[in-house]
Amino acid sequence: MRPAVTKNNQRRGLKSTKLKTEENRSGHFKRLLAVLGGMLLHVVSWMLFVSALLGGLAGYIDPEVWAAPSLLCLLLPYLWLGTLVVGLLWWFVAKSKLFAIGAGVVLLACLPAIFTLSPVSLPGEPEAGERTFKVLTFNALYCGDVENPDADYSRSLSHIIHSGADVVCLQEQYNLDNTVSIGKATREQVDSVTSIYPYQVNNTKLDIMLLSKYPVRVKHVAYPEQMNFFMYQSYEIDIKGLPLTILNVHMPSYTLSEGEREILDKINNGSFVESFMELRGSILNKMSVAFAIRARAAQSIVNYVRKTKGPLIICGDFNDVPGSWAYRKIRSTGLRDAYCDAGFGPMVTYNLHHMYFHIDQILYRGPIRAIEVSRGNMRSSDHYPVMARFAIEAPVEN
Repeated sequence: MRPAVTKNNQRRGLKSTKLKTEENRSGHFKRLLAVLGGMLLHVVSWMLFVSALLGGLAGYIDPEVWAAPSLLCLLLPYLWLGTLVVGLLWWFVAKSKLFAIGAGVVLLACLPAIFTLSPVSLPGEPEAGERTFKVLTFNALYCGDVENPDADYSRSLSHIIHSGADVVCLQEQYNLDNTVSIGKATREQVDSVTSIYPYQVNNTKLDIMLLSKYPVRVKHVAYPEQMNFFMYQSYEIDIKGLPLTILNVHMPSYTLSEGEREILDKINNGSFVESFMELRGSILNKMSVAFAIRARAAQSIVNYVRKTKGPLIICGDFNDVPGSWAYRKIRSTGLRDAYCDAGFGPMVTYNLHHMYFHIDQILYRGPIRAIEVSRGNMRSSDHYPVMARFAIEAPVEN
């Protein structure tokens, strides 16, 4: 019987050895996965932190030198929130102070850009003796209706008629009568607009238009043909005793084709990998070029603003978000942002192709104060209309 017992013991020993070997291999494999996972987490974390930092500092990095930060600036809200979540995970779960502190540094560095994108101001009221006026800016897309192309009236014009604005700056609109002839608006609507705004300035070359309740004088027209549809026109208007210069601006766009916009739709609908490969080529190149052109366009506006004296408002379709190089460059002339002064939380002004950005701006300077900023909600155009209410500060009595 002893040989049988010995063989059984040998078999048990072999099984035990095999089990230990398999356990060792499994342990090594798990440790390897843990190491690789940790390395991947470190790399992803640092990539996220660097991307958020570049996006937050994009206003200080010339896109003609390096365009990547300008692209990341468009994604800054998501990058900032991602950095916040990852930083908290490193602090409370992974117990890594180094990465948590790194995330904190990035979050603090990006705060100025974040508060420009999502301010924490509240609407105000005019003080005793202050007069008020309203300025509306709207890329009207020729007063058509993207949601209802067959409509025989214009929701865009209806909004303007009922807005109560004193001055309306339109982009992608040059002639109201033309909207009637092509069936996008009714004659009654155009007549109503004309009765409210008897002073109108249009320019077929510029594709921008001004409507005003007060007399208007054109001061300057800019249409640099080498800048990809960049245009602006400045006007002099006396509003309730305040001589005011207004710049109606349409900054260069990305000029994406309909097919390229569909690629962006696919990405937002979940088809990320294959669509991103398509995105890498033409779209990124076009966006990089557009950032650089807008940098030159912003410098053109800066040069004009510095030569112009007195109260001034710049409004229009900037095709760029707060915190970008072009936006910061123009504000560096001493301009305030109406939405930063009277708005709360993020605001979206572009609404098609899942590209929900705040690209329509109202900037100002002088003895005026933004006390309210509102946005229309109808989607007749690919942009929402934005209106600011200003208080004309009463002179201080000695």
